[in-house]
Order: sequence, then structure tokens, then C-alpha cells
Amino acid sequence: DWFLPVEHEKIHTRQFLQGGRTFIDVGAHVGTWTLRLAPLFERVFCFEPDPRGYNALQKNLDLAGLKNVEVIPKAVADKAGHATLSLYPNPCTNTLMEPKLVGRTHTTDVPDSTMRVETVSIDDFVRERGITDLDFIKIDAEAAELLVVAGALETFRTQRPDFFIELHALVLEPLRKLLDFEECDFIDGNAFGMSLVRHRERHEWVEYAAAGAAIFPHGSAPEGAELDALRARQPVAWDQAEANLMQVNR
Repeated sequence: DWFLPVEHEKIHTRQFLQGGRTFIDVGAHVGTWTLRLAPLFERVFCFEPDPRGYNALQKNLDLAGLKNVEVIPKAVADKAGHATLSLYPNPCTNTLMEPKLVGRTHTTDVPDSTMRVETVSIDDFVRERGITDLDFIKIDAEAAELLVVAGALETFRTQRPDFFIELHALVLEPLRKLLDFEECDFIDGNAFGMSLVRHRERHEWVEYAAAGAAIFPHGSAPEGAELDALRARQPVAWDQAEANLMQVNR
């Protein structure tokens, strides 16, 4: 299971999600989130373009007897079309982005192969399916978060779902600019990842703090020593141009 679920995912689903109507899982992988949340929602839509994750997810859903989940073998981006997905030994690190352009410059950070995948935007998908009751969306897109959110802004604005966005550190500020209309908090989970989260009840994230995470409420951000520590934990090139963070491999 590639060491999943990691601690922040367990904390989030355990403490803050009470279920609802529709859940969209972007970057569903083998079902780390969906298998736990599907029983709480009326329907779930999973996006997973890597056949390894897609096939394992389908088997996991069958084993769990979950009938309210639809798996879509497409990648999510800012618009419909096609793109090149870089495939890594650990599928959790697959990316639509050019690795070097998003700071992944380590000599060992080289994909095994690539594949062409179909892309879809959340806004288009929601319109086509007539979804008007989206309560929660989770995004884990390995540095493609800006693309995903850019293609979902109408949905975010009109339906105001709760969300959990796993962050590549370089996209924190650009992503917050895109979501300036949302009151969302940044959680620097130290060893267990970073995320941008919104919950309509504005929780104080007590369990995160108990696990050693730093919480930056809406309107605040890490500075000084906190920012230095965050950057030190992210072994990427921090001088990447913001424009690179929207350059998907078409």
C-alpha cells in the first residue's frame, strides 16, 4: 500500500468529516481516502489515471462491497484534453508536471516511464453530471494542484465544498491567491505533509496540533524560521518561476 494512509490523512478523516452527499477524490490511487469515506457519502467519484492504482482501486472497492463509487480513469487538470503522466515506482509520486519545472531536481527523481492520459476539469465534469451537492473534495495531484483548482473554481465558488488539498510546497502562495474567496487554513504537518483545508465549521484543528503540526489560519502564513524550516523539509528547487507551476506536459 506504499505506506498509506499517512498520519495527516487519518487525522483529517477521523476528526473532521461527518459524511454528506457527494465526495470527489482527485488522485484516488488505491482508495486510501475513498475506502474510508465512501460509507459516509451518498455517492463518490474517483479520478485515477495510472492503471496500477486504477485496477487496485477497483479490486479494493469490490472487496469492500462499495456500490456507490464510480472510478474514472482520467487525470484532472484545468481543461479537457490529453497530457503526459510521468510514472514512478511508487505511483503516489506520479505527476502531470515536468518534474524539473516543479523543483524535483534530485538526480534520482527520474520517472520509469510516461503515458498519455485523458484529462478533465472538475467544472466540466460537475456540469456534465449535473452535480449540485458536492460536500467534499480531496486533491492529491503531486504539484498539479494549481491546474486542478484552476479547473474547479466555478465549483468552489458556487457549491462551497469542504476540501483537503495535499500541497507541493511551491504552490502554497499561488494556490492561496486562486482561493482568495475561501476561508481556508494551511497545515504544515512537518513529517507528514502539508495541506490546505477548509471545513465549514472552522475547526481549531486540535488533533493536528497534538501531532506536532503547525496551523496557519486563513490570512496567515509561515515566516522567518518557520518558513526556513518548511523549505528545508522540501528538497526541491525553490527558485522555480510561478509560471512553471501551470506548465503541464500536454
